[in-house]
Amino acid sequence: MFAGSMNDGILGLGFSNTDEGEEFTVLDNMVIQGLLPAPVFSFYLNRAGTDDPDSVLTLGGTNPEYYKGDFTFANLTAPDRWQFEIDRIQLSNSKDFGLRKCQAMVDTGSSLIVGPSNEVDALNKRLGAKPLKRGDRKLYTFDRYQLNSLPNLEFIVNGHKLSMTSRDYTAQFPGMRRAQFYSGIVGKEFKRGETPVWSLGFSFMRTFYTQFDKGNRRIGFAKASSF
Repeated sequence: MFAGSMNDGILGLGFSNTDEGEEFTVLDNMVIQGLLPAPVFSFYLNRAGTDDPDSVLTLGGTNPEYYKGDFTFANLTAPDRWQFEIDRIQLSNSKDFGLRKCQAMVDTGSSLIVGPSNEVDALNKRLGAKPLKRGDRKLYTFDRYQLNSLPNLEFIVNGHKLSMTSRDYTAQFPGMRRAQFYSGIVGKEFKRGETPVWSLGFSFMRTFYTQFDKGNRRIGFAKASSF
């Protein structure tokens, strides 16, 4: 799958299933060899097209240069993945709209925020976005003039508010006209009986420096530094 890609492969930083054999992730192996002070890794993702420093993966802890303030931590809710609970997803200008008790994961392999289609549709409609069919995926778009009046998108995690501005959750799509932006929040259909899980991709991680604490089975978020 990497024959035509600049990537050499995938660096697995998830959870090992040692019941199926003596296999360990890179992080596990470094901890076993005593190369890291703790089974922790953290990500800072820069914003494309800016003068921000390069994106950084820190192994063994965090780098205070790339975040400000304190971390908001959430305990993991699944034994084999970086999954946690969001108390509520809401908009800063709406007291009567909110999505409660959502399961979520941070996804370093996606540029978007992905959620259950019915919830994403309701959220984008409340934002005033226009639906756009692109292939088999339903997208939502905004005109440039709308951006300054859009509310913040707020994730309440462990009682703390993580807030994204419209500049954080919108972007321009290749081939779209310059005055048109797309919503970085898209829908996914889940199978019957499958637990719906929100996937928080690059746009979320550019906004929040993310700490993956395997030893304490928790994930933490702090506001990413502005450079």
